[in-house]
Amino acid sequence: MKTVTDCLKDRNYVFVDVETTGASAINGQIIEIGIIRVENGSIVETFQTLIQPDRPISNLITQITGITIDDLAGKPTFDEVALHIQELLSDAIFVAHNARFDYGFVKNEFKRLNIAWDAKTVCTVKVSRALYPNQRSHSLATIIATHTIPVLARHRAFDDAEVMLKFLQRAELDHSSDTVRAVISTALGSHSLPATIDSEMIKALPHAPGVYFFYDKDDALLYVGKSVDIKNRVRSHFTQAHTSTKEAVLTQLVSHIDYETTSGELSALLREAALIKELSPAYNRRLRKMSRLAVFKRGTDASGYMSGSLFYQDTLDIVNVDYIDGIFRTMAEGTAVINGVIEEFQLCPKLLGLEKGKGCCFQFHLGNCKGACIKEEAPEEYNKRFVEAFKNICLKSWPFPGPITVEEDPGAEEGSAFVIDQWRILKKIDYTAEGYSETHFDQPFDYDTYRILSKHFIKH
Repeated sequence: MKTVTDCLKDRNYVFVDVETTGASAINGQIIEIGIIRVENGSIVETFQTLIQPDRPISNLITQITGITIDDLAGKPTFDEVALHIQELLSDAIFVAHNARFDYGFVKNEFKRLNIAWDAKTVCTVKVSRALYPNQRSHSLATIIATHTIPVLARHRAFDDAEVMLKFLQRAELDHSSDTVRAVISTALGSHSLPATIDSEMIKALPHAPGVYFFYDKDDALLYVGKSVDIKNRVRSHFTQAHTSTKEAVLTQLVSHIDYETTSGELSALLREAALIKELSPAYNRRLRKMSRLAVFKRGTDASGYMSGSLFYQDTLDIVNVDYIDGIFRTMAEGTAVINGVIEEFQLCPKLLGLEKGKGCCFQFHLGNCKGACIKEEAPEEYNKRFVEAFKNICLKSWPFPGPITVEEDPGAEEGSAFVIDQWRILKKIDYTAEGYSETHFDQPFDYDTYRILSKHFIKH
């Protein structure tokens, strides 16, 4: 055994680096892994191997790593070395540069084999940032150049893992062992956070309702979210990054987090919807501003059968919505919902505008339509199912005779209230024990506001 550094004598550590087929731990695979296990400050075992994936690797990966398809031919698959890797990693702190990347790939490889594995992690990016705050960059290439660390082959798994260990040896020469050990312990406390996020930034977030903002390193807005507990919701983004492609990409980019508190959940929901329409963050899709909506409008044909058609409409008559049996963001969404209704309630796609031509519909041939399209079913029976099918989908009429006021937290000394009419926010009132202020709105009907308010009324 070779003693490497005193700052690692308190725990078992494994220094790990992987080369992969791509950037996504969920969809990608490991093609090379290097591991150095350290116990009581000494190297006790090393391991390195190429790993054959079940898919070809791109030219870009070959350019970066020098690993070719021919190099991987005949090498073991991950399942053939998984148990040995699991043994090497057991009961040890997982150390890697941009640790979430390497940890995510290893965890997902184990997951595909139904092997449960978790570990605390230390990211050497965070360690470098804490020990050398004035250093312009903390990439592995910069660390190698700044600390003159010898390396045989960059972007090869074992060599990069060895660089991290040598970096801590150099850091121990510049600082005391106790200082480096303390920095490692701090990094352990934030092991679920991306390297770009300081744990103090998370500590500053409140356990309160509101909206939060993710920005990248250039202060470009990436994402706006809402929650009744901002701190817990933000944390959940980072813990889900190993199981969600969207979360994995988003958390790799986020560099700064900001927030606004609100008086409650309703304010947070409405504020999120308004901000997404106003700011169009890159990773928000669902609540973006829409110039038109897909509307399903009901009618009755000449034979007395209830029918309908799906079309785009720029504005809605929100005072009289009895004729609207569905409102959707896109034609594709509307078509999918109506097809589901057709299947569940045995309605006719021809009468619902999804099929043309003479004679019976295709669903009649399959036995799913009872023959309304060729008048084999009585209109009264068909229309009963039509009404039942759309009663939970149709746009609801405003259920009050005029404007109402909704207090977010009735009886509270401070908070917010909304004056609402015909599903539109007319005014917001923010009040405290000292007084109140009003914000007036002159906005057209907004589908997302309608959905938020209708769900709020049902809930309360």
